[in-house]
Amino acid sequence: MTDAREGRPDKWPLKDAMITLEDCIAFCGLDKHEVGAISEHEHIPEIAATALADYLLKQPHGVEV
Repeated sequence: MTDAREGRPDKWPLKDAMITLEDCIAFCGLDKHEVGAISEHEHIPEIAATALADYLLKQPHGVEV
């Protein structure tokens, strides 16, 4: 059986799963304080700061001080 709205099996194991801020912080490679500093400096939500951090850390010379 499939869920007609989503076109996938109705017993999909992650049907109601959601990624959390803690997940995003773990994926981006910084700690929560560093993410908080980026969020405050850039005036963006912490979840967006994790994406920005991930992007910047993957750029050439992105982690040079």
